[in-house]
Amino acid sequence: MVTVDEFSRLVSGIYAAAVTPQHWVTATREICRALDGTSGGLATANGAMWSIQNSALPAAAVESYGQYYGRLDRVLDALEKGPVGAVRTGTELIPLVRKSEFFEGWMRPNEIGEDGLFVRLSAGPRPPSVIVSAPRRTEAFDTPERVKLMSGLVPHLQQALRTQDQLAALAQSRADVLDALDSVRHGIIIVGSGWWVINLNTAAERILRAEDGLQMCSARIAATGMQADHKLQRALHAALTHDGSKIRSGRSFICERPSGKRPYVVHVLPLPPHRNR
Repeated sequence: MVTVDEFSRLVSGIYAAAVTPQHWVTATREICRALDGTSGGLATANGAMWSIQNSALPAAAVESYGQYYGRLDRVLDALEKGPVGAVRTGTELIPLVRKSEFFEGWMRPNEIGEDGLFVRLSAGPRPPSVIVSAPRRTEAFDTPERVKLMSGLVPHLQQALRTQDQLAALAQSRADVLDALDSVRHGIIIVGSGWWVINLNTAAERILRAEDGLQMCSARIAATGMQADHKLQRALHAALTHDGSKIRSGRSFICERPSGKRPYVVHVLPLPPHRNR
């Protein structure tokens, strides 16, 4: 049904969506097009009901589903109880809702096809699922070619969603760390390989902006005085690189301030090696 190049483009679109979730709409639309379907998307839990997200469906259909009809979707309820990764068909699942309020009030008005392919992508309650619908035809939609294509995309969809979850968790963790750093009244600066400043809290921003003893030069930290800067650079070298003993070390020194105010006490400490800082 699709060439190797076309399959590769579908997979590339899926992984692009893992990094930039806004691209899921395009990815699901391309999957629908490759399968000759008319609509589809990713269905996930939204409290006690289903919600269709990142969908190629009309916006009004997605909204009404999320507000009311998602709780009536027996198709996804059945999919939730089935095996992970198995391609289920419209021939099998659509009869569960035919002539129901869900069918008459949502599927028919929104011209949702009465056939399609459905896959549960992970374990657990209310798992994410991919759905592709198609109009009822003389020939069943679940041809061997379509099922094979959908089955081939399933592991990539699963990996992309895991990657998306991990990236979201890392982003939240980073936000939590930055919030914690900002709650500290002392200036804290994180320096990475190449001696580039990676992160700093609000107190450190104020100190560097004043350029009264310490400053930022080309995204690197420096002291305004020659002697203090020499001590700072030696301390950064000791913390970021291994010496002959293969052990990185921390150092502390006094940094005088041109304003005559109380000098800074600067502590330069290495982070654990696995952080590569």
